[in-house]
Amino acid sequence: MQQDDIFGLQFRQYLTTRRLGRILRSLDQVDSTNRLAQSLASEGAPEGTVVWARHQTSGRGRLGRSWSSPAGKGLWFSIVLTPAVSPATVSQIPLVAAVAVARSVVRVTQLTPRIKWPNDIMIGRRKVCGILAESRVQGDTLEYVILGIGLNTNATAGDFPPELTTTATSLFLETGKPVDDIALLANILNEIELWYDLWLERGFGPIQEAWQAQNSSRPASAI
Repeated sequence: MQQDDIFGLQFRQYLTTRRLGRILRSLDQVDSTNRLAQSLASEGAPEGTVVWARHQTSGRGRLGRSWSSPAGKGLWFSIVLTPAVSPATVSQIPLVAAVAVARSVVRVTQLTPRIKWPNDIMIGRRKVCGILAESRVQGDTLEYVILGIGLNTNATAGDFPPELTTTATSLFLETGKPVDDIALLANILNEIELWYDLWLERGFGPIQEAWQAQNSSRPASAI
């Protein structure tokens, strides 16, 4: 059995979603999962399509910053979303994801992450996860949103570039235990779909409450 077949079988054992992750592009290497997901979305990829790579050569975060993505040391993935909402509300989607990722980290590791404004996941004073949402709008219509997530899972101190050694961390560094990336990816997608559907049904209120409960440093009502 091929490695990707084994990955797919294990992944689907943990996945409970209706949409997210049901179509999964699993790659050894890509320049940017967000860039590939954008291309797929432009070609009509359905909502919930996920692009996951073991290594990104040109990963990026908010404000055009680069994102260190060492091979096999984290979860680097992007999700195609097509919500029927106003483009003005797209800025809320990364906060939806931040709540979901933080809750997944708690469940899997028993760590206590917090969300730093607006959507960085921190453990102590160090960043463990970044979230980036990019959208395409035609006129007044939102065509799609690409939700990109980079989570340091099994990185050691030597895996980070020198400029990040005092500001970045990983779940492995914080717990001393290796992380099952396959199970965690499925867990995160399960959690995101729950909170994303809640946001679609009830708006930002429930998200705001959950976001603020994660020891955030700024009121989410600013969104």
